[in-house]
Amino acid sequence: MARIAGLDVPGIVKAALAIADRDGLDKLTMRRLSAELGVTPMATYHHVSGKEELLDLVIDESIGQLGFAESGDPEAVIVDWFLRLHDLLIEHPAIGQASAGRQIVGPQATQVGITLSRMAEGVCHDLDRAAQMVVAGFWLTLGSGLHRASRHPGGYGAEDQAVGSVDDERELLGRVLAAAGQDDQFSRSLALLIRSHLHP
Repeated sequence: MARIAGLDVPGIVKAALAIADRDGLDKLTMRRLSAELGVTPMATYHHVSGKEELLDLVIDESIGQLGFAESGDPEAVIVDWFLRLHDLLIEHPAIGQASAGRQIVGPQATQVGITLSRMAEGVCHDLDRAAQMVVAGFWLTLGSGLHRASRHPGGYGAEDQAVGSVDDERELLGRVLAAAGQDDQFSRSLALLIRSHLHP
């Protein structure tokens, strides 16, 4: 099929994320996307067959652009990558929402998974354990990102930590919510999870 000059995958992904971030994932349609891009729907279909492929493309391109830290310590590089993914999911909640309901098998995401697994294998010398670490790290990161986006769309604020201690149970709940709202809570949990897989 002929390609439209000036219309490319990065532009499509950027426009799709703009719609999803502004209006929600359910409002992302091929027609809305075409309007955002300033082209006809047929022009968009020359690049993407439909919304399902569009979501796969958005996830794959976004994951592929995260990159890896240049540190020589594989464990530190792995932790850093998942922190980058977490930041991405908070910045673009639609990516997390779309990822939760589909297999992530795009070429860039697949290569990232292989790279993470090989780095982990170099530490623990067990490919199965390394692969399990990648899956566990992804689900922890996705779950935390979805929680941040769905329960605290404006970010964690003082109101999360201001739960009064009317009784012991309410005080406990307040402490749990406050802990969940701490920016370093996820990074600590992630480091523990990765360490437990790499250093059994």
